Amino acid sequence: MPPNLERARDWQRTSNAEAGPQGGLLRHASLDLARSCFDVQSSAFDVRRSLSWVAGAVGLLLLALPSQAPAQGNARPVAPRYERTVTIQGAQVAGPLKDFPVLVTVSDPTLSRHCRNDAADVAFRRAGDDTALPREIEAFDPSRGELRAWVRIPALEPQQDAELLMSYGAPEPAPGPSPREVWDAQHLLVLHLNEDSGAFRDATGRQNDATPAGSIKPGDKGKVGLALGLDGNGGHVVVKSAASLMLTEAYTISGWFRLNGKTESGENPFFGCDKALAARCVGTTCDFDFRQWPAGGAAWEFPAQKSFMTWFSWYHIAITFQRPRLTLYRNGEIVASADGPDTIATAGRDLWLGALEGSGGGLNGAIDEFTVSDTARSLAWIRTSYNNQNAPATFAAVGPERDPAAKRATDSQKGRGPSLGKPWDVPELNLHLIWIPAGAFPMGSTQRERDWAVSLQGKANPELLKDEGEKPRLTPVNTGFWLGQTEVTVLQWRYFIDATRYKTDAETRGNARCHRPIRAVWEWIPDKNWRDPHFQDTQREDFPVSCISWNDANAFCDWLTQRERAAGCLPNKGQYRLPTEVEWEFACRGGAKKGSLFWWGDSWADAQGRANVADQHPFKPDTRIRWADAQPWDDGWFYVAPVDSYGPKGRNGFGLSDMLGNAWEWCYDVYTPPPGAAEEGADTTLTRRALRGGSFCSDPGYLRCADRGWLFEASATCYTGFRLCLGVTINNP
Repeated sequence: MPPNLERARDWQRTSNAEAGPQGGLLRHASLDLARSCFDVQSSAFDVRRSLSWVAGAVGLLLLALPSQAPAQGNARPVAPRYERTVTIQGAQVAGPLKDFPVLVTVSDPTLSRHCRNDAADVAFRRAGDDTALPREIEAFDPSRGELRAWVRIPALEPQQDAELLMSYGAPEPAPGPSPREVWDAQHLLVLHLNEDSGAFRDATGRQNDATPAGSIKPGDKGKVGLALGLDGNGGHVVVKSAASLMLTEAYTISGWFRLNGKTESGENPFFGCDKALAARCVGTTCDFDFRQWPAGGAAWEFPAQKSFMTWFSWYHIAITFQRPRLTLYRNGEIVASADGPDTIATAGRDLWLGALEGSGGGLNGAIDEFTVSDTARSLAWIRTSYNNQNAPATFAAVGPERDPAAKRATDSQKGRGPSLGKPWDVPELNLHLIWIPAGAFPMGSTQRERDWAVSLQGKANPELLKDEGEKPRLTPVNTGFWLGQTEVTVLQWRYFIDATRYKTDAETRGNARCHRPIRAVWEWIPDKNWRDPHFQDTQREDFPVSCISWNDANAFCDWLTQRERAAGCLPNKGQYRLPTEVEWEFACRGGAKKGSLFWWGDSWADAQGRANVADQHPFKPDTRIRWADAQPWDDGWFYVAPVDSYGPKGRNGFGLSDMLGNAWEWCYDVYTPPPGAAEEGADTTLTRRALRGGSFCSDPGYLRCADRGWLFEASATCYTGFRLCLGVTINNP
């Protein structure tokens, strides 16, 4: 058998060097090349090939923990059932702030299962204080569990983390201050601009709503949720003149702006009041121009800022005026400052967004989160606003869901573990593990199965299937174990990172193997890791975490083992770890008595609605970029899908989700081929680890229960993640 060093989904071999964390060379076991994987000439890969036939089943000697029903409250109104910790990072706060509105975002399907469809039950309070904080629910998508909320924080200090508690799960709306109280008395206008039709609502409650005029594109993709999109043909929105919008001696005007290109007039107007103030970008170099009129006087022009912006990127722009000083900010930093007119008068004038009154042109771009205040906000306020809105999940890190009523480590439970035969939860991580009973199963594949795998439908390389053995072997699983219902998610991984400050192999090395869809190649891309796997969408917290090496996955397991053992929720011989190959394949088959190609049976057509594979979904809307030889369906995801996306239909006989497709899953074992399939000349200086399950771009032949894959233990790719096992301790991996 040829050396199993470089194995490609396109059935070709090549060599490639990967710089390891200590500077050593790791030859990658799964490279892209040659075979087109897109409608627009693209190459692909898959994890090829793996895993050890370690037939010895793992024992499990965990003590039983009596199951308990969640505590039921009888008080009225019903108290919230669930909580999450929200940690505002003090390092992101630029200075002492009072009554600051913080944007909090959550993306977790469990939220949609446990809170009201309008999210009116969601409330916030400071840790150790039962007083409800003012909050505004800007948007909630109950189908995905995606929440955007603004919370008024009484005080923030730099370098001091602030901890909030987010609660939900009561049937009635949460009591507390009005949403308009999120915005202090100096806020005259707050437009989220996330409405997809009709007028744009003023969140302050002052009723300074914005009315569309001309051609606009509501519901455009914004910096924070949706935004107001404009095509440069004069469309805009108007806030009618009101006493509450009158500015005289001080103001702050801020918002997010994106330019999509030039206009016929050469101007891209941002906002303005006729003969009061006007902001725009001019020319193809996007030079910023701002003018301010004193009451009854001639226009005063702020020094022009050359090459102020580039097209197609979002910029946070703020202008403050504290008579007579006017200051311009871009992305939280001061760009320029100059003295202007002593006063300004906007009384009796309409405020226009996306156009300047009487100019005839309009903005070719988009506007989001536009605000007006009658005070000059500080540098600390503006910089902190930018930090918060630019990366809300980093600024206000939301922890996993927990049920405060579910007591897990009382004195009576010390030294005890989960109950054999019953599921087990780690509520703080929202981690659900399913009991997999002992048994036996036919491990491996038949010649008939491999013949299908290499057929025109399966598209597998016959050389890469020899490690499955010549025929299935009846393999015992002598003791039961627990396995995560889903792959470990980004949210669960973030909890580990926040607790340990661990750096992954990809972060230490400075790159990960990811996909460039436009160039249609797989390559090591700088600065890519679990935080940004180079997917086309923003990293979601309900995605399976990826760009995780075998070393990284084991670090997570070791941390959780120590944590749970210290809490008295794990017996001494219990261990959180990766599953062995035997455990993984037995669990994947879902308790089926006979061997089959897939956990649902032998029909590949039944993969639709059950597994995330290479399908017809385009890389981006209105593009022809798709996986080549894609399956004839579209599940809505080009790369990974949120875990458990397919619901009951996507769960096998044990109730496990995504066992085939979505992301390859690390196993505990060192990869060794079965007897008779030894790899002559293989490089034995580096440790190869087993992978199972296939991924979002795998061909059908590599998405079978018996299929095996491998990578070196420090490899980090956008298509590898892991699933947690709770079993007996294994030493010397």
